[in-house]
Amino acid sequence: MKRNLLFVFLIVQIAFLSACSTKEDTSLTLPDRSDVISVNISCGDETKTITDGKQIDSLFANLSAVSNRSGESYDDTPRTDDYLKIVFEVTAGQSGSVVYSFKNKEGFFVEQPYNGIFSIEETQYGAIFELYYN
Repeated sequence: MKRNLLFVFLIVQIAFLSACSTKEDTSLTLPDRSDVISVNISCGDETKTITDGKQIDSLFANLSAVSNRSGESYDDTPRTDDYLKIVFEVTAGQSGSVVYSFKNKEGFFVEQPYNGIFSIEETQYGAIFELYYN
């Protein structure tokens, strides 16, 4: 009887702990770098396509360094009018991976729709914008 009671107690504890887990561990989901053949960066109606491997590597380095989750993403686009949309094209066609980079009065961010909003350093933000404007 004690053994059954202990077993039930352990099951309840495991269920409780799994229910208490949060999505704070969520990170930016990017396609595998080796599959990416180009990146389309859009601002408003204008799009720039990047095919240079070094520039794509730089973009991945800046996006991969994003680690500070600062909020939930509930929309298809950021809740601001001024942002860059980054779409990855992979060898099998258009990737479903889209991220946005923007700044507001709280700082600099990368948002992946329905995955999260991640804060980034100003230098990372600047490097991402430089790819579009150069």
